[in-house]
Amino acid sequence: MDADQRPPVAHVDGFTVIDRENGSDSPHPMVARNGEFIESRLQQCSLYDPRLDLAIRDENGDVAGYALFWFDEITSVGMLEPMRVEDRYQRRGLARVLLTNGLDRLVLSGARRLKVGFSGDAGRALYLDSGFVQTSIDRLLIRSTTP
Repeated sequence: MDADQRPPVAHVDGFTVIDRENGSDSPHPMVARNGEFIESRLQQCSLYDPRLDLAIRDENGDVAGYALFWFDEITSVGMLEPMRVEDRYQRRGLARVLLTNGLDRLVLSGARRLKVGFSGDAGRALYLDSGFVQTSIDRLLIRSTTP
């Protein structure tokens, strides 16, 4: 998607988007799925930017979801990988909030092209509804190890 085609930033009452630059006093929102060293590993990546490492929290401060955006200054391409909304918070528009906030931040960082990938129907529907166009399909083939 061209950056100027991005959707407007969405909001959902009762939820707040934070980034790791301003919200680093709590454990990283991906720690439950990726282990206690996720933040230190991310900081070793040359494209990591804590302003593009987003979480969405409910009124109690609980993490409802997260999204990690990457910006490559050389190619001017911004990408999302990964994004997750916790099961008990799904179907409330929170993925759209994370997506639109992240895309906006990518463009403010200088991205001219925006890219996403998906593995399920829900992600595909969100991205197509947000203006992305599917340009390719990747297939993973795995050989069985049993005779």
